[in-house]
Amino acid sequence: MRGLIFILLVFLSSTVCAHEIQLSNQYIHINRFNSVGRQSNLISKATLSSQWEAGLLANYLERFGFYEKRLGAVAVYRPNDSFAIEARYLKAQEGAEILPQDQYNLSVYHSLADGYSPFVTYQNSNFSVTHVETLRFGMEIEKIKNLILIPQVLVGQAHFKNPRDLKGVNSLGLKAIYSIEQQYAFSVFAFKSIEASQAIVGASSQLIETKTAGLSASYYFWNDLKAEGIFDYTDLGKLNNQFLTSTLNLTWTFL
Repeated sequence: MRGLIFILLVFLSSTVCAHEIQLSNQYIHINRFNSVGRQSNLISKATLSSQWEAGLLANYLERFGFYEKRLGAVAVYRPNDSFAIEARYLKAQEGAEILPQDQYNLSVYHSLADGYSPFVTYQNSNFSVTHVETLRFGMEIEKIKNLILIPQVLVGQAHFKNPRDLKGVNSLGLKAIYSIEQQYAFSVFAFKSIEASQAIVGASSQLIETKTAGLSASYYFWNDLKAEGIFDYTDLGKLNNQFLTSTLNLTWTFL
C-alpha cells in the first residue's frame, strides 16, 4: 500500500504539464521460494520545445522481503527526426539492496535512411556492495516491411567491495518485432547474460549466468493510448532458481 501511495503522489505531482505518461506493473513468480515479487515504474515526460523533453521517473520494488523505491529524472534532446540523446538519473532510498542506490545512463540513437538504426547506452550503477558499468550496443534492422530485428550486445565490468575484485559482465540477445504502425505489434526475444547477483537477489558479491526468453503483444486502443503485455522466463543458473515474469505497460500520449 505504501508503494501505491508513493507512485500516486509522484503521478499527481508530475502530470500537470506532461505530454506522455508510461506506467508499468510487473509481477515476478519466484519458483524456488514459491513467492511473488512485483515492481512498478512510472515515467512522466513533458515536451519543452521542438527539440527538448524532460520528465520524472519513479520505481517501487518488492522482492525477497525488500521494499525499495527510487526517484529520478530524464532529459531527451532531438535535434532532428533521426537523432536523439537521452540522459537518465535515479537515486534510491537509503539502504536499498536490489535497486541501485545511484544510477545514471546516457543513450544515443540514430536512424539511417537505409533501414538501419544503431543505438548505444552507457550505464553506471552503484549498489550497496557492487558497482557495475556497462555499454550496450544494438541495431534496429528494418529491411522487410513491418518486421524489425534488434540484435544487442552488452559488455562491462562489476567491482565489488575489494577494488581489486573486478569481473566482467556481458549479454547477447536478439529481439524480433512484427509491427503495424499505430495499430498493434508482436515480438519474441531471447538473451544470455552474465550479471551481478546483487541486481537480481540483493545479496552476494558474485556473477551468475542467466538465460531469458519471452514474448510480448501491444495494441493501440486509440492513437494516444497503447497497452503492452510481456511474458518472459529467466533461468538463474547456479542460484537454482527461475523467474516467471508478467508485465503490463500502459503509455498515454496527449497534447
